[in-house]
Amino acid sequence: LVAARGVVGLLRSRGAPPPVPPTEESPRGCRAAAPGAVTVAPARPMTPARSFVRFVGLTAVNPLTVVYFVAVAAGLADRLVTPTATVAFVLGIGVASAAWQLALAGAGAVLGARVSPRVRTALSLAGYAVVAGFAVALALP
Repeated sequence: LVAARGVVGLLRSRGAPPPVPPTEESPRGCRAAAPGAVTVAPARPMTPARSFVRFVGLTAVNPLTVVYFVAVAAGLADRLVTPTATVAFVLGIGVASAAWQLALAGAGAVLGARVSPRVRTALSLAGYAVVAGFAVALALP
C-alpha cells in the first residue's frame, strides 16, 4: 500500500502544470483554482529536524524493532541482574538508536539537498521497490 501510494504520488507530480510567474492578478504566481476545485496546501520543506522525527517515528512503530529489542534483552537476561546493568543496557540501546537515526537523517538531508530531481525520483522508486519486495517476501510461505 505504501509503495503504491508513493508511485501514484510520483506519477501525479509529473503531470502537474508548471508554475506560473507572478502577475498583477496573481502576485504570488499561483493560478486561481477553478470553482469547485480541491486545492492542496504546499508541502513544507524537509528540514533535518523533521527528517529525524520521521525516522524516529517510523522506528517506533516498526514491530520488528520492538521484537528485536525484546529478543536481545531476553538473551542477556542472565547478565542484566542488577538495576544498574538494566539501566545501562536501556541507555546504550537508546544512544545507539539515536546515533543510527541521526546518521540516516543526516545522510538523507545531505543527499536530498545535492541530488537532482531525477535522481531523487529514481531513489524513491528504488525504495518503493525494496518495500514491495519485502512485502512479497513476507507474504510468501
